[in-house]
Amino acid sequence: NIFCISVLQGEFWGINQASYSSIIGVIINIIATVAGGPFGRMSDKIDRRIAFMIFAVGSFLPSWVMLFMGMDERSLWACQVALILGSAPTAANVPMAMLTDVTPPSDREIATGAYFAFSSFVSFVFNAVPALLFNVLNIPGSATLKQNPHLFLYYSFALAA
Repeated sequence: NIFCISVLQGEFWGINQASYSSIIGVIINIIATVAGGPFGRMSDKIDRRIAFMIFAVGSFLPSWVMLFMGMDERSLWACQVALILGSAPTAANVPMAMLTDVTPPSDREIATGAYFAFSSFVSFVFNAVPALLFNVLNIPGSATLKQNPHLFLYYSFALAA
């Protein structure tokens, strides 16, 4: 998002970027709140791996839309719709539920801490570090990467695989 979607929002929405993003954020929160409980209950009843696959598809859906549709205003709006639709399964913390499924009760406290530490580390390494290198420090090659945002979408696609 930081490399492609936010840039396109600024390009196409201009001064309205904050208001459009806020409206979409409110819709996402409503969808996640309404769908979180039912999706969580469904994930308790079906194979948790299937629920996790649905969770993962919802998480990466916006990037996939941009990857296959292109980098224009129409695809930006399609991406926002995908972001809204993909938010439905993300309120139910399926990865955490999977962790408790495979962890003995006596080890759940340590496993929970390890899960959140690992999640934070992965988010930092794969999102914050590239943003720092390419957007803030402008390392050599940054201009080439910024002119080819599809490379970041391929990166997102690879992370999802």
